[in-house]
Formats: sequence, C-alpha cells, structure tokens
Amino acid sequence: MIRLIYVSSANKLLSPDELADLLNISVKNNNLSHITGLLIYLDGNFMQVLEGEEADVDFFYKKILRDSRHHDVIIIDRSTIEHRDFESWSMGFKALANDEIAQITGYSSISSFKISGNAQ
Repeated sequence: MIRLIYVSSANKLLSPDELADLLNISVKNNNLSHITGLLIYLDGNFMQVLEGEEADVDFFYKKILRDSRHHDVIIIDRSTIEHRDFESWSMGFKALANDEIAQITGYSSISSFKISGNAQ
C-alpha cells in the first residue's frame, strides 16, 4: 500500500454546498476502490491524503490532476505504508478557518511564499 499527500489551489473559493458535493462524491468513489484518507480545505487551498493499493491511489491521483476545480498540484509525500492511518475514513474532511489553524502548535503561515513550478 501507499500514502500520497498533495496540496493544490482551488480555481475559486468554494461554497459550503460545493464542498459538501465534493465530499459526497469523494466518499462514494473512495468506498468503491477501498481508498481512505483526509481532505482539508482552507481559503481556497486543499491538502489531501490518499491511502490504498498503489494502482488505486495512482488511478485517483490521475483523475485529481485532470480536475478543473484546482491547479498547482504538488506532491508532498508518496510513501509505502504497512497500515492505514485513516482506516475508518473513506474521506475525512475539514474546512478550516484561519483562526483555527493559527491555534495549532507549530503552525507557520506560508501565505507569503509563492510556490512555482510545474504541477506534478
């Protein structure tokens, strides 16, 4: 099995209804392919963790790359894993507010940095 973690930027700020639709589709698709993970959304930015068999994760990641709702997809980590950290979550989700994330110990804002390069 593998774990893939990526970040990306939404093409527009998503409404709560749009986020709910995205989550519902993700849960349905992930259940069918035994993918587990977590999706975090903050101010138009995503971070997602996908866990599962390598072929399944790679298949979904290719679909994610083609998704027109976001851009600048950057892989943070791709690792072989022995067990899932999100075993019971077909897709955990949290839309964070700036005041929530600022309270996390060790948080450092990277909003002043511009990441450039090709999407993976």
